[in-house]
Amino acid sequence: MKILFATPEAVPYFKTGGLADVARALPDELVKRGHDVHVMMPLYRGVRERPMSREPMGSAALPWPGQAVNVEYSTHKTDGQATALFADAYGLFDTNEPYTGDTAFLARRFGIFCRAVVERARALQVDVVHINDWPTALVPLYTMLDGGGPPTVFAIHNLAYQGNFPRWVMPQLGIPDAFFRTENGLEFYGEVSFMKGGLSLSDRLVTVSPTYAREIQTPELGAGMDGLLRFRRRVLHGILNGIDPNTWNPATDVALHTRYSPVQQSGKEECRTALLEELGLDDGGPLFICITRLAYQKGIDLLIEALPA
Repeated sequence: MKILFATPEAVPYFKTGGLADVARALPDELVKRGHDVHVMMPLYRGVRERPMSREPMGSAALPWPGQAVNVEYSTHKTDGQATALFADAYGLFDTNEPYTGDTAFLARRFGIFCRAVVERARALQVDVVHINDWPTALVPLYTMLDGGGPPTVFAIHNLAYQGNFPRWVMPQLGIPDAFFRTENGLEFYGEVSFMKGGLSLSDRLVTVSPTYAREIQTPELGAGMDGLLRFRRRVLHGILNGIDPNTWNPATDVALHTRYSPVQQSGKEECRTALLEELGLDDGGPLFICITRLAYQKGIDLLIEALPA
């Protein structure tokens, strides 16, 4: 099967969160299972400046209001891994902080990236497009506006980040006003939501675990999208995220103070001692470690409430 995996970030090129890890590990695992996979992401400034060999893969003039946008494509190949595919448009991705900036420019940045994904999906004649979170969520809409294309699978990594913009960005994105309030529209509390577009129009929805798939269908954790997700529950599937054992292996991880394994665990105690010394903590009790963003969705509020006890 030919698969185009579209993502705003992927290791080792650019990372702000766990999506970047999944966007490398999952495509690589699919390659091991015999599939032909391209991982497509924007060519950010830091990626462009990396010392690596990128091969040109042509260009395309994407339809866009006012004037077509020219996008240059390039690839980076590593044996045994999915091929990295980069999209670059003049000035749009020249940043190392892609999720911040002027409202109209931010919507344009990822709107054009979604357009570029649709174009590459057709050029590569892929069987399915796997899109990830709000920066890729307009892919099924542009596919529909262009007359159809390969089916889309939309992966929800964090429902709380939705890509919501003022309604006035719609004509700037080349989206007919009819798509604001329809059964499959983008309207979300008076704004335009990239996330809602992906949830409404993708052929299948997946998320990071069966538990999260159930949680986001509740008012408490549905971030305002729970009604839509309940409506589409027949195509919503929770698939538990795994890890890449080649990266997350304490027996081989050079970043650790001392390596350890299930059969040789003494190094674990040495790592604990080294961390206490580095942080200037007394070794007078248990050591609790939480590796996560300090965000409500991660349960930090529960941790803070439990600290006194």
